[in-house]
This record gives sequence, C-alpha cells and structure tokens, in this order.
Amino acid sequence: MNSINPLIERYKNNIKYYAGYPQNVHFDYSEIYEALSYPINNYGDPFLLQNPVSSHEYEQEVIKWFLRLYGLKETSLGWGYVTSGGSEGILFGLWQAKENLKNPVLYFSEFVHYCVLKFVRIMGIDYRIIKSLPKGEMDYNDFDEKLVKNRDAIVIATIGNTVTSAIDDVRLIRDITDKYNVNTFIHADAAFDGMILPFIETNHTCQLTDQIDSISVSGHKIIGSPIPCGVVLIHKKYVDHFRSNSVELINNVDCSITGSRPGFSSLILWDAIAKNKRAGFKLFIEKCLQKASEFTKVLNDNGVPAWRFDHAMTIVLDKLPVEITRKWRAPSSHNYTTLTALPKLTESMLNELIDDIKYFKEYRCLKACDSGIVFPKVCNSILLDDD
Repeated sequence: MNSINPLIERYKNNIKYYAGYPQNVHFDYSEIYEALSYPINNYGDPFLLQNPVSSHEYEQEVIKWFLRLYGLKETSLGWGYVTSGGSEGILFGLWQAKENLKNPVLYFSEFVHYCVLKFVRIMGIDYRIIKSLPKGEMDYNDFDEKLVKNRDAIVIATIGNTVTSAIDDVRLIRDITDKYNVNTFIHADAAFDGMILPFIETNHTCQLTDQIDSISVSGHKIIGSPIPCGVVLIHKKYVDHFRSNSVELINNVDCSITGSRPGFSSLILWDAIAKNKRAGFKLFIEKCLQKASEFTKVLNDNGVPAWRFDHAMTIVLDKLPVEITRKWRAPSSHNYTTLTALPKLTESMLNELIDDIKYFKEYRCLKACDSGIVFPKVCNSILLDDD
C-alpha cells in the first residue's frame, strides 16, 4: 500500500452515516497544525512546567477553564489534567478514591459505562451493581439496600449515560450515604452531558461544589477533536499527597494514569475554548437541543417511537435491527438505540433513516447494496513496503 488515500475515501464515505455515536465530527484545528512537527509530551503534573517540549502552560489554562465551568471559581482548590478520554478519567477517579479511603466498596448502576467492569478487574476492588430505573437512572432504593454500612464507599454517578442520557442524582446518593455515616467518594462520569448541563437551566448538577469529589468529561464528543481526549478534575486536597513525590528521571511527578501524554490534545482543547468561549458553546448546545426536540417529533410523526430527556441531545429509539444500526453507526443497549443530535445528524440523514426503518418493517431485510457503508479491503490490512 503506497498511500492512505483508500483509508481517507472510506472515512469520507462512512462519516455520512455517523448518526448515533456521540462524537462531533465538525471541527477545524488547522491553525495549530504546525505543532504536529514537534514531539510534544505532557508527562507529569501540568502545573509544574518541567518539560521544555510540552504544552503544559496551555493544559493549565484548559484545566482552570473547566474547574470554573464546574463551580470552582478558586481554581487553586482543584487539580486535573488532559486525558485520553472519559474512560481514563473514570480510572483516575477510582484510583484516587481508593487511595483516600479504607477498604472501600465500589457502587455503580447497570447503565454505567462498560469500562468500569474492566477497571474493577484491573484494580481488584470489591463492588456492587445497583439496579437502574427503566430509563437509565440509578434505583436509589436498591442502592440503599445494597450499601455496606460499615465500609467506605466509592460511587460512580453517571451524569448522562451513553444510552439514554439519564442522570444519577448526586444529592440523593449523598443523602443515603450520609444517613448511615458512610465515608464516601463520588466520581461523576460526565463524559457527554457534562458539556451540556453547565450551559442550560436545569436542576441536575455536575458541579464540584455540589458534593462531587472528581469529575471526568470527554473532549472529542461535544467539543470535537481528531484525537480522543478529555479532562479529569478533582479537589486538590485528594492529590496533594502524591503530587509531592517527584520522579528523578523526569524531574516531575508521575501523577497521571499513562505517564506520557499527547500534548497536542491540550492544544486542541485550548484552541476550541479560545474560539468558542462560554457564549459560543452555549449557542452551539442550544441549537443541538432544539434539533433534538424537532427530530424526536419527526420520528414520532413518522411512526418511529422516540423520546429524550429535556436536557439531552440524545434521541432514544426502541432497539433497531442490526442491519440498520450497522449502517448508521447507532449504538444499541438495554433494548434502546441511540441517535445524537450533533451537527453531523442532518435532516436528510434522518429522513433516510426513517425510510430504512419503514423498509425493514415491510420487507424484514435491507439489501446489502443499500447499506451505504463501503469497507475496502485496506481497512483490515494496510501493509507498508520494506524499501
């Protein structure tokens, strides 16, 4: 294979059907492309500025912006770093919770992100799975019953799950653990909806000032990025103990999950924030929510049952056949299929999707030639010449 042109053509074709997974595909970071000519490595604590070929000073600004977004106006009370995405943020939160508690039990709902069960095995931590209500919110009565009253607790509160965007109520969770005087650390997984709630009027919380100990959010979802990335934030008091232990080799603190981290990701988030600011993100989110409301109505008017929460740009359908979800890159779980009303989901795409659903109902099968997705052979094996 002499070029990546076949791969680029596959991307161009398949992005036209990227209707479900919550990733914004509309972005332009051409102004910072020159930085790709340098080996930017953001290892260590972004607030120590020890690596001369890093983007730590820009990472600092990103972290401070998110700390303010989630309620910590006095940013010196918080800490964080730019991650590879929401999953790394969850793992970091679990790590710090375990470091700060004694023999804790981990609690999470049936709708928790799938990475959590993997991290449970990695960390070897005791856990309880809490039932979920039909639309995806934690069942607090079940949590109350399963809470081990004589042990510390780590709770993952899902602030907008990946299927329905249901939100676990941090206040209710804390009320239950306080009732039994259980020492508790709450990590908020706010990967997608965490970039919605601060910009709208809502009773839901994702604030570090409202009983949340750490929070993680994705950067490649609502903001949009060619590289998966995210941010994890935590109250500084939890990390002071390990931020004081410097590693001689790097003259910095090994305080992140991965060690070496791509500095270009921090530049991407910094550039997006600099261009949009709060007002720009607010306008963007309002437009997406309006689209979600309108498209939900269109689906129902065409006989396709659909619903959404008021705060969400996630549109929830009854589980669709795999032939349709494969074409439209629409994830399915818990008997639901999800669409996301980001700019990538257009009216023409929605109409074509509705036609596919009607066609399938009538004929029970989509023709292979109608699938719309082209997977050339190079997608499975791209060989490099040894010249």
